[in-house]
Amino acid sequence: MNWISDWGRAFCIGAMLSLGFSWNADAEIVVGGTFSLTGPAAALGTSFQRTLPLLPKEIAGEPVRYVIVDDGSDPSAAVRNARKLINEDHVDVLIGPTNAATAYAIAPVLSEFKVPLISGTALDLFGDKSEWFINVSPPIQMWVAKIVQNMKETGIKKVSFVGYNDIYGDTAFAHFKRYCAEAGIEILSNERFARSDTSFVGQALRLVAARPDAIFIAASGSPAVLPNVTLRDRGFSKPLYNAPVAVGQDFLRLGGAKVEGVLAAAFLVSVAGQVPDSNPSKKVVVDFVEKFSKLYPTTEPDTQNPTAYDSGILLSLVATEALKVAKPGTEQFRLAIRDRLHSVSGLVGSIGVYDFKPGEPYGVQSNSLVIATVKGGKWTYLSN
Repeated sequence: MNWISDWGRAFCIGAMLSLGFSWNADAEIVVGGTFSLTGPAAALGTSFQRTLPLLPKEIAGEPVRYVIVDDGSDPSAAVRNARKLINEDHVDVLIGPTNAATAYAIAPVLSEFKVPLISGTALDLFGDKSEWFINVSPPIQMWVAKIVQNMKETGIKKVSFVGYNDIYGDTAFAHFKRYCAEAGIEILSNERFARSDTSFVGQALRLVAARPDAIFIAASGSPAVLPNVTLRDRGFSKPLYNAPVAVGQDFLRLGGAKVEGVLAAAFLVSVAGQVPDSNPSKKVVVDFVEKFSKLYPTTEPDTQNPTAYDSGILLSLVATEALKVAKPGTEQFRLAIRDRLHSVSGLVGSIGVYDFKPGEPYGVQSNSLVIATVKGGKWTYLSN
């Protein structure tokens, strides 16, 4: 099980990052994170944590210490973790969380304690509600629009939807419904499942009976495998579209031959070498893949890895500027990070080019996504 040894090595390196600068604790920048390292969303959390060794160890001469705790994929635990990180560990900034449910849960804590967040998952809050965070990943509506665009271009007329029975599924379906209406595509059915479910047979039978031209599955990580495989087992041979957070090595490993030919709106990292040279992020994403591969020779990067990596790029930029205003460990430093996050412009990351402004928590454009398919057991670039 090479991936276990890889993860263990990353955890050890991450621990060294956390402990290695204790000699200068008064000046260190403390970065906290509540990650889903166990529970239904564990694949997302462990993947995000695996990238920590590639994040800044020092910023503008100040050491950086990372304090990461497990929320077990439980929103209530994530809130407790966030409060502990703020009140006991005195973090200057948070990164993560690694799934939408925990992100929405801790959002009110940010403004309560005036601590900024570089979010590792899509958090659809705008205006004043987005004052204390920005999103690294593309917005849900952006990749839903990408999928619907491909459906329209390939002549699909009738579709069905599959999503989690939580806020993530609700958000994805709301955008899917709107874009399908604009594209003249009819939605025949809307099925849901829980991240921890072990059977999808009932939903699959209803979906097959509806006879759609394609099915969109808004799910993440290893849980996304269940509906894809079950639908193939029940004889559905038409296109299956997936979310970017489903794209990764675990999906291919668990799905095997049964996910051959499935489609997804994908981050550039999944097909880095195949991305057109005209994409402004190609050089950065290829460089990231090379660094990641040296660290983990047997593990392919997934969507969480560049999200974590770009969190580090953003952190380095904004903390450097904030240090000109105040020292770490102060409210002034946290305020300076918050303000700088919302004015980042033209910053090229491995996901896309970041341009933020107040009230708009997303920064990347549609060229941060491509349509990919599974071919020969690997994710393969299909189109922009």
